[in-house]
Amino acid sequence: MRIVSIGGGPAGLYFALLMKKADPAHEVTVVERNRPDDTFGFGVVFSDATLEGFAEADPETHAAITRSFAHWDDIDIHYGGAVVTSTGHGFAGMARQRLLDILQRRCADLGVKLGRDGALEADPKTGATNRAGVFAGGGASVVHAMAAGKRAALAMDAYLVERKTSPA
Repeated sequence: MRIVSIGGGPAGLYFALLMKKADPAHEVTVVERNRPDDTFGFGVVFSDATLEGFAEADPETHAAITRSFAHWDDIDIHYGGAVVTSTGHGFAGMARQRLLDILQRRCADLGVKLGRDGALEADPKTGATNRAGVFAGGGASVVHAMAAGKRAALAMDAYLVERKTSPA
């Protein structure tokens, strides 16, 4: 199966590595318009329940994340000169760039292709993009366009029909 994940943020990278891990025969590509060290935001926080999910889904990634975070159970609320402590929450936090580094490295180790070849552009009339086999449904961006669905399906159908009727 060929899979393209549009966006190389934490969600796109983690999805890509899990798909590759699920079946190493999958051809998985992450398309990202920014450089590997570009990041927006400062930190990422995970609950203990989320970390348990990471451990179950991919122990290697979980281990790398847990070596890099700060963990806390208490939350201090400062108000009007008083401090109230709420306990038993279980959270971990780390720098967003460090998380991206871990996920990019894990993707590369698994054989996920990390593309830094710019943003996808879609033709508003045909739904075709500047990447073969990736279609959009119109709109300001490919991600928003894909949500439209109907035009993307029609564009894919037209492409496949053309391929079936064209001489090989």
